[in-house]
Amino acid sequence: MELHLIRNKVRESLSSDVFQLQPMRGIVAILLIPVFIGFSWFIIHYSPPWYLCMLISIIIGQIYLIWDFIGHEALHGSIFQSSFGQHFLGYLGYTSFLISPLTWKFWHCQCHHGYTNFVGRDPDFVGTIEAFSKSPITRLRAMFNPGIQNWMSYIGFFCGLTLQGQYMLWFYEKDSDLARKFGFNRLRAKIETILMILFWSFLGVLIGAQASLYIIILPMAIANFSHVTYIVTQHFLRPTNSDVNNPLRNTISVTAHPIIDFIHLNGGYHVEHHLFPSMSPRFAPLVSQVLREHFADEYVFLPYFKVLLSAIKTPRIYFDSETLINPSSGEKTQISDVIAWMTEK
Repeated sequence: MELHLIRNKVRESLSSDVFQLQPMRGIVAILLIPVFIGFSWFIIHYSPPWYLCMLISIIIGQIYLIWDFIGHEALHGSIFQSSFGQHFLGYLGYTSFLISPLTWKFWHCQCHHGYTNFVGRDPDFVGTIEAFSKSPITRLRAMFNPGIQNWMSYIGFFCGLTLQGQYMLWFYEKDSDLARKFGFNRLRAKIETILMILFWSFLGVLIGAQASLYIIILPMAIANFSHVTYIVTQHFLRPTNSDVNNPLRNTISVTAHPIIDFIHLNGGYHVEHHLFPSMSPRFAPLVSQVLREHFADEYVFLPYFKVLLSAIKTPRIYFDSETLINPSSGEKTQISDVIAWMTEK
């Protein structure tokens, strides 16, 4: 079924209120700024024991992730109507990942949403066996993704979003049609990214190595890990696309403990997000309920940790649209078999 038909069917069961802007989520993100400053000040001025610093690093990492999710929502237009408000939250959300909001909007809002799991079009698509054998960049990117079974694939969890942002900025679609189609201002994005790097570098020199470890480096790694695991669980175990962009086919929704879902702002409800990108994830559980009622045979909604472990164990390169392959061993895995195993009761 085509995307607009699915959307129309779901809309029939939803009230118009769920499509209203949610500015309070932006205000919450802004209110977290003094919280971040307070924790950072505590580490800088009191030099607490390492275990307390680690706890604070985890908290700061989750603040970075919340800003990330809020920036994501804002750039999709679900929080503030004004361009200034959207981009302010975008800078707040992606500075800690060294990603310009312009890059994120081009990468995620336009390319990824417009061509989800399309071979050669979706920036989050790792690659086919043909591309892996011919392209050094495809092989290098694959090394940082789970399922390749080497040490670099585990490092990728802790820096993958930042690395992907740099790939998008400096290499992806540099001279082809997508950047022109969506009007990506690559020069401005490069300048913004360089300023972000200078900002964190200056802050690191100012506060010293130990404080930088707990306020900058570890929280960035923690935020990267959290975001990357969502990417891995939501798209890496779905077939490729070539014509119809159907979220029921190319996306998985995942759920964890209700407290985690609350802290992560319902970030796991990804089928719902691809159906209605400009709708606040606050209402995603309502959409999920409608999908279970009308599309139960197609809608994939699974526990977060179960999908994550499956993605780590399965190959990452596509042999064909429905088959994953390990390039080194030639071992193949049918995506439908993995989904069937995960959905067993």
